[in-house]
Amino acid sequence: VLVIQDDAFDDEVMAKKLADLASSSMKQKAEPTDDIGGITVIDVSRTLKIPALLANEQLQSAEQMGWLCRDSTIEGMRYFPNLFQAATSC
Repeated sequence: VLVIQDDAFDDEVMAKKLADLASSSMKQKAEPTDDIGGITVIDVSRTLKIPALLANEQLQSAEQMGWLCRDSTIEGMRYFPNLFQAATSC
């Protein structure tokens, strides 16, 4: 059995890509009344063209590695860049 894995699905590469996607969602807000920002499983699924189940696993993995923070509300879960980790590394 020969296993071939694309670097695009490497955990660190994917986590950084998701953190960049979450950061860009925050920067796109023009007005304070706009959408709250962050990314959802559906956002990642559509953007990266991967199944929602895989998107969910990738988001959880990025959170565990410290790249993202999760906000669970009655409206669902949104992931944001982990600014707490960035602040402690300075």
